[in-house]
Amino acid sequence: VQIPVNTDIYFAVYTDNPAYKIDNLQISLTVGEDNSNRDSALSYFETFTEILEIDGHNCKVCKMNFKSNAGGISSISGSVSKTPLNITFTAPDTPNDWGYDESLNYIYEGSTVNAGEERKIYYGNKLEFKVQLSAHCNKSDFKVYAVFKSTTENEPDTRAELHAVNGVYAYMNVTTDIEILVENIELNKYVLNFTPSDKIAYAETDVNNPDSYSSNTFSGTKLVLHDGSFEFFVKANEGYDLGNQVVNVYTMKDGAKSVPPDSGYENNTKYQKFIFKNITEDMTISVKNIQDVKYNINLIPVDGVQYFNDSGMSISGNLKVVHGSNFEFGVSVQDAYDESIPGMFISVNDNTSSKSSAQKLSAGRYMIPNIREDINIQVKNITKNKYIVTLENIEGAEYYSQDNKKITGDNEVAHGESLIFKVELYPAYADSNIKVMCGTDELKPDENNIYEIKNVRENLLVDIGGIEKTVVAKLIETIETLPKEIVTEDDVYEVIEASRTYESLNETQKSAVINYNILEDLQKTIAPIHHEYNKVVIEGLDWHIKLIADPISTDMEVCARIYDKLSTEYIVSLYDVYLWDTLTDTRYTLPADKTVVLKLPIPDMSYFKDPSGIHEKDGKKLEFLSLTTSPEYYIMETNSLSPVGIIANRTNERGRSSLIDSLDANINKITDYTMNLFAQKDNSENSGKQNPDTDINDSEEQEIEVDNSFFDNIENSNTQGNIGKTQIGSALKLVLILLILLIIITGILIFIKNKNNK
Repeated sequence: VQIPVNTDIYFAVYTDNPAYKIDNLQISLTVGEDNSNRDSALSYFETFTEILEIDGHNCKVCKMNFKSNAGGISSISGSVSKTPLNITFTAPDTPNDWGYDESLNYIYEGSTVNAGEERKIYYGNKLEFKVQLSAHCNKSDFKVYAVFKSTTENEPDTRAELHAVNGVYAYMNVTTDIEILVENIELNKYVLNFTPSDKIAYAETDVNNPDSYSSNTFSGTKLVLHDGSFEFFVKANEGYDLGNQVVNVYTMKDGAKSVPPDSGYENNTKYQKFIFKNITEDMTISVKNIQDVKYNINLIPVDGVQYFNDSGMSISGNLKVVHGSNFEFGVSVQDAYDESIPGMFISVNDNTSSKSSAQKLSAGRYMIPNIREDINIQVKNITKNKYIVTLENIEGAEYYSQDNKKITGDNEVAHGESLIFKVELYPAYADSNIKVMCGTDELKPDENNIYEIKNVRENLLVDIGGIEKTVVAKLIETIETLPKEIVTEDDVYEVIEASRTYESLNETQKSAVINYNILEDLQKTIAPIHHEYNKVVIEGLDWHIKLIADPISTDMEVCARIYDKLSTEYIVSLYDVYLWDTLTDTRYTLPADKTVVLKLPIPDMSYFKDPSGIHEKDGKKLEFLSLTTSPEYYIMETNSLSPVGIIANRTNERGRSSLIDSLDANINKITDYTMNLFAQKDNSENSGKQNPDTDINDSEEQEIEVDNSFFDNIENSNTQGNIGKTQIGSALKLVLILLILLIIITGILIFIKNKNNK
């Protein structure tokens, strides 16, 4: 191409080959044959970095200008590199609980690439790589895929499975970014092959108790994960012993080796525990050199007895026999013991749980077949002449031998031998001062509280005297017999008597009364019974303090005494109240700092108002107590008792509603007059020699004379006591006469009736 001098020349370069990128284009200009005249001939040569689209092509534009043709022939050349693509070697998604950071890496272009790293490859080139699995998963049957990311939205990625040839995975003509994915990576599983044997069995470890084996036995193979462990037991079958055997293990790496039993488990000849840890290869397990079991035959010596074998030779002590074999022997009894022969028998292992027994072959000959345990052989019921020593069965005591076996009752003792025993009292009789009598002789214990009857030559009877129950035991029995519910006074008395006994105990004895809660519950049941009397209720006392509340009538001196201390009030109810301690059977006085709540039944208050509580303290001072009211009671608090009552003022309405109200301020004079009248009547009855059985109606028909001077006295008394006031009118006098006559007639009738009854 001819290029004018001093003219700007532009040219563009492009490529449609996707394997190359125009961005990477490099353009060079050579002026002259050796580029030596470049500076003198060339004004400038520039390659623009911007890519321009020209005629549908992405182009790189160059500009040049020659200032002279001194350079001669010039040439333009260029080069462009292939398009680089990304290769992502992904890490597999493996469980976190494996405990391993990496499961594989890749070999690419001769170097190791860690999973998750990226490398480059040029467009159209062939991709080749290797996959190296880590030791913990190198047995995995994994798959390798080439994944191509979709460039179009909502279209899935595409993937192609790659297959190795001589360990190399390849993908031809890479034209886009590629991701290498490895799937199905698994933790290695190793085969443990347990060699079967008729002498031993393999047992799994009990999942609930790692130090014990389960009932699940197995043989064949077990699978274990990489670096895992496996625990199992070796159990010797019947008739075989493990001794100090170890398990023989065969592996590809180490060949044959021996593994000892687990030292943390108490191994024995029947069971041994093994633990294989950090397993990283297949194994074959076997147990060899198992020994046959031999059992001991122990011929226990017995006085008067001789053992012999089938040749007639005397044998004794310990013998050995192989598992499953038979043992024959003979027995002879000396003349001094031959009376025992009808009742003698062969004891094998001296207990009923033994699987072995002796079979009688002929007179004096026996066999124990199919022996599968150690055998103790003893001839039983071979004894000298014996006597019976009866240890009398006494309530509260037992007899024991020196080895703590109960021997109460009949005991056989050989002639000339001794019977040694001790006496133990039941806890309920522990305080007894006993005497142990053998016939008429008292036996004395030694320093260890052991009794001995020496040189027994006849039947004897041993008895114990002086045994009686402790007070605690008696009380426990008493409590058990108490009524379940408190119904009668006798029931109350039984609980009180039991409580008195309990209170007499010391603290140690009280703590031994195991059923005290029953007594305590009954005491709580009695409390409301003790705390109510004649409908009067008291609160704030122990259960055993009994309330006594007797109503006080008008003819009692205390009533008149209290009236003398009142002004205008009337007594509407009055009780003689005191307390009784049922445990000590004595009168109970409230402590100085003790306050109780007293509830008096509400009397008829139809003609009274302004009630108040009163308490005469020590028969002298009259105390007024505040009242609170419930539907049934007047309630007051006090720290002393007797007498206690309710007083009130009269209303303006006429009528009588109280139990103990007075007629007027002259109640003492009325009382004196009535009593004088009773005395006159009694004298007239005595002078007339009236029959005590006379009908009460006769007395009602007798004329009663009333001395009007009495009412004059009342009037005069009122006049003298109330100077300046008017005299009592005739209407009041008539009312008073009628009331007094009613009282006198009622009193006479009661008096005569009581006398006739007497």
